[in-house]
Amino acid sequence: MDVYTFPAIEANALLAGIFLDTKNFTVRTNTSTFDASATLRKAGADTVAVKQYFQTDMETYRNKVRFVSSAEMYRKNFAIAGLTEEANTNLKVAAAQAADEMLSIENAKAAFTLFPDKNGNVAISGRSYGEVNVQLILEKFKNGGGHLTMAGALAEKTTVTEAKEALTDFIDEY
Repeated sequence: MDVYTFPAIEANALLAGIFLDTKNFTVRTNTSTFDASATLRKAGADTVAVKQYFQTDMETYRNKVRFVSSAEMYRKNFAIAGLTEEANTNLKVAAAQAADEMLSIENAKAAFTLFPDKNGNVAISGRSYGEVNVQLILEKFKNGGGHLTMAGALAEKTTVTEAKEALTDFIDEY
């Protein structure tokens, strides 16, 4: 199939995947990434439409801002934010987005967000650009895992304060 003949919606979907995988072209990019993006543009991909795929509702955005505004730096390189309210449907998405956003804080090598779920557990989202392996840190929790730059964990039957203390201990061990 000629690369220029597939529908623009498919080109948009492929470009959206590149945006997502590279965190808007900030990690894991090389010349092939940009070559593929240029080819998709020639095939009709619309960068504005792709950015609109990632828009969020106002409640999720407000929750993300609440996370980011509550962030504190631990050992100068770890941004940690926690909310104490029980999770709603938007808090999980907001936590992941906030962890990504907190990587833009000066000196932040990793970022973590924590919030309680309806079962008395604390959900944790971790992000980095690769210098810190957030998977290794969050695997210390019984239900943690992911990969080098994106990981999550569930601290069972605990509070955000207690989970944050455990997280800082695991960061120290790391």
